[in-house]
Amino acid sequence: MDVETYNMIINLMQILPCQLSCNFCAKTKVTLTQERYSLEKFITIVNICTKYGIDSFDLTPHIGDFLLDKQHMSKILFLESNPKVKKWNFVTNFLTPSPEFCILIPEFSKGTISPSIYGLTDKQYFETTGKHMFSKLCDNLWFTIIKAKDNKKKLKNINIYVRYNSSPINRESSYMLFLLDEMKKLGAREDISEICNKNWGGLIESDFERKKNGICQHAIQDNGIFLNGDMTLCNCWDTYKTLNLGNIFDESLESIYSENSKFGELIKGQMFGKYTGICEKCNDFELINIDKIEIDWLKKYINIIEKTRKQR
Repeated sequence: MDVETYNMIINLMQILPCQLSCNFCAKTKVTLTQERYSLEKFITIVNICTKYGIDSFDLTPHIGDFLLDKQHMSKILFLESNPKVKKWNFVTNFLTPSPEFCILIPEFSKGTISPSIYGLTDKQYFETTGKHMFSKLCDNLWFTIIKAKDNKKKLKNINIYVRYNSSPINRESSYMLFLLDEMKKLGAREDISEICNKNWGGLIESDFERKKNGICQHAIQDNGIFLNGDMTLCNCWDTYKTLNLGNIFDESLESIYSENSKFGELIKGQMFGKYTGICEKCNDFELINIDKIEIDWLKKYINIIEKTRKQR
């Protein structure tokens, strides 16, 4: 299977500490034991994935902040030096980067770092996160900007996630908007995120709704692997493993992604509007572009179904 053609990204799902208490996060609703990948297990699982052809990895913890993983630099450097890895990324609160990490950001050739911006002022930031850490975030962004300028580097591998539900403020009075403008001048991108409206597969109350019809993009592109090797269809919201596909230490990825697997059952169900586990109540549905799917059995199956529907 040529997984690169539909941009499959495997999330290495850790449960780590977090400095914030965001009002939209499942951290406020559930109690989970921390799960950290040792460097050895991290390397083992990456090698299993790359052997199968998966070359892209999301390091964002299921809950928590990757920069609070004490081995985050060792893991990043392993991915950077691995010729079978094409890209990696993670979303972060960007509250604890070391000076060395901030300086190295422009040097990462395969990585994308996405700082989350939960407000344009300390007041807005506190309304979403429950913490007065806005100035710390600003300091870290400014240090990263200054060092990039000093070293004549770009910040093209930074993707800024703007994640807040607040009324706009006077642009001239916002230091954060100044920082974001400075980062964009150095090549950083900005992405407006709807995460504050997501309901974590029904764990969080939300008035935001999205109609589901067909195969969800997350089910194809965003599978995740927990510490014990269990694999989930959705790394984004499957806190309680309701969409378990199997265990990569017990069976091959070829078997897990085969037509007669749990993966095949769930994907076929979605084609006909059947959403199980967290998918049933989830409001984060994104319809996948079926033209980009290159799983041979699934592509043939979709073509047969679509042909049958047109004949009716």
